[in-house]
Amino acid sequence: MTILDRYILRHFLINFVILLFVVAALFIVIDLMFDLDEFVAAAQQRAAGRESAFALATGMLWAMGDYHGPVLVMMYVSLSGLLVVAAAGFTLNGLTRSGELVAMITSGISTYRITAPLLVVGIGFNALALPMQEYLIPPLAHKLARSKSHLKQSPRSTLDYQRDGQGNLLTASSFDPERQILKSLVIRQVAAGRIVRQITADEGYWDATRGGWILVQGHAIEPMQQAHPDHRSPPGGQAVAFFSTDLTPEALMVRRQSQYLRLLSLTALRQLAQNPNVDRRQTNQIIHSRFSLLVVNALILVMGTVFFVPREPSNLLRQSTKAAGLCMATFFAGMLLIQLGMTYLPNAVVAAWLPVVVYLPLAAGVLLQVKT
Repeated sequence: MTILDRYILRHFLINFVILLFVVAALFIVIDLMFDLDEFVAAAQQRAAGRESAFALATGMLWAMGDYHGPVLVMMYVSLSGLLVVAAAGFTLNGLTRSGELVAMITSGISTYRITAPLLVVGIGFNALALPMQEYLIPPLAHKLARSKSHLKQSPRSTLDYQRDGQGNLLTASSFDPERQILKSLVIRQVAAGRIVRQITADEGYWDATRGGWILVQGHAIEPMQQAHPDHRSPPGGQAVAFFSTDLTPEALMVRRQSQYLRLLSLTALRQLAQNPNVDRRQTNQIIHSRFSLLVVNALILVMGTVFFVPREPSNLLRQSTKAAGLCMATFFAGMLLIQLGMTYLPNAVVAAWLPVVVYLPLAAGVLLQVKT
């Protein structure tokens, strides 16, 4: 890495950090403007019994961190492509205004060579979204899937009858996705279209290693046996400690919120792709779009950077407007292409990589317009 590369990258990193901070602060301020009452209520509940300004302020900071922390991580994953392009644009515009870019070009340095460190590091920042999606977001999925009204309490709700892959029906008075607990669980085992066994339990804890729910005070009653006195179940029913099923907590959350799939890791997605309770086509599309969107962000960075390194003098505002319009249009059009592909294309993999197929020749055409 040359001195020139380090000089350009120093400006780029400063601009990127400033943009990241400004976007995050703007999001938090706007969110507080619309839903301040929810955060105040959560802060008051946390400061219950300590009616002091310090306790209320501490509770407010806790509520903001508990909600905005996971959201800001997800925001980076979603918007890192546009943030990198904006930081590169500010960097090259600053070099142009100071005359340094002109000096580099007149000294014989290719515009491709000038933008090379920005492209390499920018693609690295975009690629950082993949490990964040894999290791940071899945533990925060239950927080990202909740609403602001759940800041005051765990996002528990009733579980209506849900059918697993074997046709069994599960219902519960309370489902806590964070702790993976079912309260007042009732399981109706079905065979040949008839209920042959009913299991009730005070609580059910998910055991991923065994693939089922550990039952607390679980008892089973078999209606078929009750018709035969010689095989009647003992009083209170037969004790049951475990129930094996493919209706995992993740599958229950996916049924409740389809966007929950996008918060899971690749390992969890591959496992859910084999689960009959989850749409396998949608799961495969999400897996491949994790990688295709990285390529799309790289192509957008290439197309956007071209507008900021003209060899001839040009209007910076006009060039910035063109770059912003092209990058934002291609970014959102890429999301739209994936959705259209899922609707009209039979193959989920083709749908996920459709934006890359469309943008590759576009990026090549833009690069050929560069005079260097």
